[in-house]
Amino acid sequence: MGRAAGWLNRIFNYEAIGRSGVTYMDRWVLLKLRDRRLYLHHFRLDDPEEPHNHPRVFISFLFRGSYREEVFYPDDRMETFDFQAPHLRRFSPRHAHRISRCAGAWSLVLVGRRRQSWGFRSGTRWISPEELDAKRTGP
Repeated sequence: MGRAAGWLNRIFNYEAIGRSGVTYMDRWVLLKLRDRRLYLHHFRLDDPEEPHNHPRVFISFLFRGSYREEVFYPDDRMETFDFQAPHLRRFSPRHAHRISRCAGAWSLVLVGRRRQSWGFRSGTRWISPEELDAKRTGP
């Protein structure tokens, strides 16, 4: 990815997405229109173990690679789906998931306005990113 990343970093705003000092996704902000964004995502590693939801409605176009998605439902069911490029999907802020087997995948993501805060599933309840960090670092 070296050359592509260097070129993208010169033109667009880069954001390293990760936790505890580990970057699992590269994100470039391609366009900002008020509260909407167009991102380019490059997946490096699987999501951390906790399922999460997103604060915004978004549409994702997977144009290179593949990934596995574990979808978590309110009634504690979980389903697994495998997606391969090209693939277009819409996600609701209520959609709780975890992405794996994704190293090297690329997607374009169009996000709408913020509807809620990020949430992470911990056991049977949803917690904030701050609570998750505190849980991971421990007392």
